[in-house]
Amino acid sequence: MIQDLYDTFKKNPPLDTIRTLRLKLIGAIVLVILLGVVVDSATKKENMTRERALNALHGNASSEYNVVVSTLYRELNVDKYVILAETRLDEIDLPLNHRNCRATISGAILSRTQEEWTIDSREVNITEVGNLCRASAGQLVQIGPDKYAFSLNDYDILVGGIFERYVLIASIEGSLREILTTEVSASNEGYCGVNIAPDCFQYTSQVTFEPNSDNPSSPLYDLHVSSTGTRLVDERAVPFSETTVYRFNNWTGVFEER
Repeated sequence: MIQDLYDTFKKNPPLDTIRTLRLKLIGAIVLVILLGVVVDSATKKENMTRERALNALHGNASSEYNVVVSTLYRELNVDKYVILAETRLDEIDLPLNHRNCRATISGAILSRTQEEWTIDSREVNITEVGNLCRASAGQLVQIGPDKYAFSLNDYDILVGGIFERYVLIASIEGSLREILTTEVSASNEGYCGVNIAPDCFQYTSQVTFEPNSDNPSSPLYDLHVSSTGTRLVDERAVPFSETTVYRFNNWTGVFEER
């Protein structure tokens, strides 16, 4: 910049030099202002937080909810943010038999455009999960080459055992909904020897997503649930090991067992 001004001074009369200096000064000021606007705009676009997302989901009532999933991700070259929440219940609000009380899950997905964050999908009653009126923390999972979903673990504590289910939530055709629920573990530890469970059993599972074996170019992977352990057969604990495969059905909009 200094060298340019010096060269201008050498080549132009003093009046032209002053005029040129004024124009360059005005140009520099405008450039600084524009850069400030761009930086401020970029900061606003990137500054999506859990609080802002929860407010987009529930507005002024956001303080009445607990967040179970909240994360930034990128899908189809678009920055997105997911928020899943459960209704917050104080001890005084818990039902007397709250052991079987379920948590209602609500959620929203926001996308970042050039100007601002906008809501892609919003549902206030997606599903009910959890135990003791609480849901477990969830996580982001990749269910396709460029598709994501959100998993929760759902527990039932019943007379006779503890049972865990894997719950999958995703945005399908603009609707945020449950697309899979399947049992992944069970145990009757602490209940063995009673009439309904003479033998002790226990099994666990591993959940993985793998490319569709019949159509590798499918936008959604197959879901594999590999289970090992023991389970009751005619009231006797029997060892087993098996893998169940679920595939997304475009007609029903959910994962179904093959």
